[in-house]
Amino acid sequence: MSHHDNKPPKVCIVCGMPLKDKNDYPGGDTSLDWCKYCGTKDGIHPYKKLLEGMAKFLQQTQGMSEEESKKAAKQMVDSSPAVKMGKVKVAE
Repeated sequence: MSHHDNKPPKVCIVCGMPLKDKNDYPGGDTSLDWCKYCGTKDGIHPYKKLLEGMAKFLQQTQGMSEEESKKAAKQMVDSSPAVKMGKVKVAE
């Protein structure tokens, strides 16, 4: 038996983060489709909280301004599978 099952890691349906091991999931629950940053065991964070979290992350990791990061976060969340699947409601 080899470890080459060629299955790409599952990715978060909100932010696209690869979900490689239990530590990437809320509460270590690998049956979920989102990462620990985008939700809890009970569900995906509300839209506004997702935008805030992602904007902060982009500011810290990409050195974006607050305005740039908010625009980018909105684009990322709005075009995410989570929104397409109806798991996240886009709010104004």
